[in-house]
Amino acid sequence: MLFEQLFDTKSSTYTYIISSGKGREALIIDPVIDNTDEYIKVLENLELKLVKVIDTHIHADHISGLNELCKRTNCKRIMGEKSKFCFIKTTVSKIILVIKPLIMASTIIPKTGNGMRVS
Repeated sequence: MLFEQLFDTKSSTYTYIISSGKGREALIIDPVIDNTDEYIKVLENLELKLVKVIDTHIHADHISGLNELCKRTNCKRIMGEKSKFCFIKTTVSKIILVIKPLIMASTIIPKTGNGMRVS
Protein backbone atom coordinates (compact mmCIF):
# COMPACT_ATOMS: atom_id res chain seq x y z
CA MET A 1 0.00 0.00 0.00
CA LEU A 2 1.19 3.48 -0.82
CA PHE A 3 0.38 6.43 1.40
CA GLU A 4 2.13 9.70 0.58
CA GLN A 5 1.54 12.68 2.84
CA LEU A 6 2.61 16.01 1.38
CA PHE A 7 2.61 19.32 3.23
CA ASP A 8 2.12 22.77 1.71
CA THR A 9 3.99 25.22 3.94
CA LYS A 10 2.27 28.31 2.53
CA SER A 11 -1.26 27.17 3.44
CA SER A 12 -0.33 24.58 6.11
CA THR A 13 -2.37 22.01 4.17
CA TYR A 14 -1.82 18.27 4.19
CA THR A 15 -2.47 16.44 0.92
CA TYR A 16 -2.61 12.66 0.64
CA ILE A 17 -1.91 10.36 -2.29
CA ILE A 18 -3.23 6.85 -1.66
CA SER A 19 -2.94 3.69 -3.74
CA SER A 20 -2.92 -0.04 -3.19
CA GLY A 21 0.49 -0.27 -4.87
CA LYS A 22 2.89 0.84 -7.59
CA GLY A 23 1.34 0.75 -11.05
CA ARG A 24 -2.23 0.83 -9.72
CA GLU A 25 -5.04 3.38 -9.45
CA ALA A 26 -4.74 6.24 -6.96
CA LEU A 27 -6.68 9.02 -5.32
CA ILE A 28 -5.58 12.40 -4.00
CA ILE A 29 -7.20 14.07 -1.01
CA ASP A 30 -7.17 17.88 -0.51
CA PRO A 31 -4.77 18.97 -3.28
CA VAL A 32 -3.36 22.52 -3.44
CA ILE A 33 -3.26 23.97 -6.97
CA ASP A 34 0.29 25.34 -6.54
CA ASN A 35 1.54 21.77 -6.05
CA THR A 36 -0.17 20.15 -9.04
CA ASP A 37 3.12 19.51 -10.85
CA GLU A 38 4.54 17.81 -7.75
CA TYR A 39 1.48 15.53 -7.50
CA ILE A 40 1.80 14.62 -11.18
CA LYS A 41 5.50 13.75 -10.67
CA VAL A 42 4.68 11.49 -7.70
CA LEU A 43 1.99 9.76 -9.77
CA GLU A 44 4.37 9.29 -12.71
CA ASN A 45 7.26 8.06 -10.52
CA LEU A 46 5.00 5.44 -8.95
CA GLU A 47 3.29 4.62 -12.29
CA LEU A 48 -0.09 5.50 -10.78
CA LYS A 49 -3.29 6.39 -12.61
CA LEU A 50 -5.22 9.10 -10.79
CA VAL A 51 -8.89 8.08 -10.78
CA LYS A 52 -10.34 10.31 -8.04
CA VAL A 53 -9.52 13.62 -6.42
CA ILE A 54 -11.33 14.57 -3.24
CA ASP A 55 -11.79 17.86 -1.41
CA THR A 56 -13.05 17.07 2.08
CA HIS A 57 -14.44 20.59 2.50
CA ILE A 58 -14.14 24.08 1.05
CA HIS A 59 -10.68 25.44 1.78
CA ALA A 60 -10.39 29.10 2.75
CA ASP A 61 -6.60 28.86 3.06
CA HIS A 62 -5.73 27.80 -0.50
CA ILE A 63 -7.03 27.26 -4.02
CA SER A 64 -7.88 23.62 -4.60
CA GLY A 65 -6.03 21.62 -7.22
CA LEU A 66 -9.17 19.53 -7.83
CA ASN A 67 -10.07 21.06 -11.20
CA GLU A 68 -6.50 21.26 -12.49
CA LEU A 69 -5.87 17.60 -11.66
CA CYS A 70 -9.13 16.67 -13.37
CA LYS A 71 -8.10 18.58 -16.52
CA ARG A 72 -4.69 16.92 -16.61
CA THR A 73 -5.69 13.35 -15.72
CA ASN A 74 -9.42 13.09 -16.49
CA CYS A 75 -10.05 11.83 -12.94
CA LYS A 76 -13.36 12.01 -11.11
CA ARG A 77 -13.95 14.99 -8.76
CA ILE A 78 -15.56 14.44 -5.37
CA MET A 79 -16.47 16.92 -2.62
CA GLY A 80 -18.24 16.83 0.71
CA GLU A 81 -22.02 16.99 0.48
CA LYS A 82 -22.17 20.50 1.96
CA SER A 83 -19.89 21.85 -0.77
CA LYS A 84 -22.36 22.97 -3.42
CA PHE A 85 -20.67 23.52 -6.78
CA CYS A 86 -22.30 23.02 -10.16
CA PHE A 87 -19.22 21.29 -11.63
CA ILE A 88 -19.15 18.58 -8.94
CA LYS A 89 -21.36 15.62 -9.76
CA THR A 90 -20.36 13.43 -6.81
CA THR A 91 -20.69 14.53 -3.20
CA VAL A 92 -20.31 12.41 -0.09
CA SER A 93 -20.90 12.69 3.63
CA LYS A 94 -18.44 9.93 4.44
CA ILE A 95 -15.74 8.11 2.49
CA ILE A 96 -14.60 4.63 3.40
CA LEU A 97 -11.50 3.37 1.64
CA VAL A 98 -10.95 -0.34 1.28
CA ILE A 99 -7.67 -1.12 -0.41
CA LYS A 100 -6.79 -4.71 -1.33
CA PRO A 101 -4.73 -6.86 -0.82
CA LEU A 102 -4.07 -4.81 2.30
CA ILE A 103 -7.34 -3.62 3.77
CA MET A 104 -7.39 -0.16 5.26
CA ALA A 105 -10.61 1.39 6.46
CA SER A 106 -10.43 5.12 6.75
CA THR A 107 -13.30 7.47 7.29
CA ILE A 108 -13.07 11.04 6.11
CA ILE A 109 -15.87 13.20 7.39
CA PRO A 110 -16.16 16.55 5.62
CA LYS A 111 -16.65 19.50 7.91
CA THR A 112 -16.71 23.26 7.65
CA GLY A 113 -13.90 25.45 8.86
CA ASN A 114 -10.20 24.71 8.80
CA GLY A 115 -8.89 21.19 8.83
CA MET A 116 -10.37 17.76 8.52
CA ARG A 117 -11.07 14.90 10.81
CA VAL A 118 -9.70 11.48 9.93
CA SER A 119 -10.68 8.51 12.06
